[in-house]
Amino acid sequence: MNPSAPVEHIPYDIMVGIWVGTAVSFSPTGEQVSSGQSRNLIYWHKRPTRDDPEGVLHFRQDQGQEGQVGVPAGLQGMIFSEYDLTVTGKHAESVSPSLTLIGVETRPDVYHFDGTEKPSSFRWYNSHHFTTENERHIMGPVVNPAGKIGLILVQIFTRVSYEVEEKYHRAL
Repeated sequence: MNPSAPVEHIPYDIMVGIWVGTAVSFSPTGEQVSSGQSRNLIYWHKRPTRDDPEGVLHFRQDQGQEGQVGVPAGLQGMIFSEYDLTVTGKHAESVSPSLTLIGVETRPDVYHFDGTEKPSSFRWYNSHHFTTENERHIMGPVVNPAGKIGLILVQIFTRVSYEVEEKYHRAL
């Protein structure tokens, strides 16, 4: 998204850029389980246009966590998530073999996602609320295969750049 461009709403375009912030997880009873810094790199592999309304959006999250248990020493404190989304209008779906993800824009500043991790079958739901063009709040539960909430995740991000440099682009 270019802040000087004419106003033309393209769903999911508000997500594009480099975002930094915090991620905190809570137990179902409200106790803090982990916290840490987080970064999102989000860019279009193929941006939708009026002539070709299907786009492909790349999403990457690097997240440091304190207090994790059972994580190999070489990866202690770090969670990585990376996938592509096929976007058609207000609807998005993952194109990843390790994640089934469906997204929907309900208004230009609110998005909802339903994801299932493979092969664990853990499911997560979250809503992205853009409080301003450059601040995003993400909230939602992680649900185990039996349907019980295991964690509630809260993330707050600030956009630090509209552009994601080519050196950070990857094909999956």
